[in-house]
Amino acid sequence: MDQKDLGRVQAHLKRTFGNPHFQIGPQVTDVAEVQLKGKPVGFLTPDEDEDGSYQFEARLEVPGATLDAVGIKRIESDLQALFGSPHLKVISRPRQKDSAEVELAGEFIAVVYADEDEAGSFLFEMAILPEDLDA
Repeated sequence: MDQKDLGRVQAHLKRTFGNPHFQIGPQVTDVAEVQLKGKPVGFLTPDEDEDGSYQFEARLEVPGATLDAVGIKRIESDLQALFGSPHLKVISRPRQKDSAEVELAGEFIAVVYADEDEAGSFLFEMAILPEDLDA
């Protein structure tokens, strides 16, 4: 990951979430920290396919939550607060009970997975494609 690419990913995150406080922090090997207002919120890694895409992952702690209707609302609220984006929606997946979709303005942007090893812990995973960075 070079600085130009990291700058493009940072601009994409700012645009996507409508939050000017996203920063791509220190890079260690192929992992870069994603920060909001100087606080770490997740990590950015290049996609394994080496096609110029990236994976943004954030851990979310919502004690006692599950991926039922009540839990999804709590996760949605916490994601909105974390990313500073009130338009995020978390939607259940009828055929997948271990994850939910994340939409922004009606467009799919990510998936939230329940962490199998830690109750009340969830992983937000967002793919960032090369065409996303060209916008």
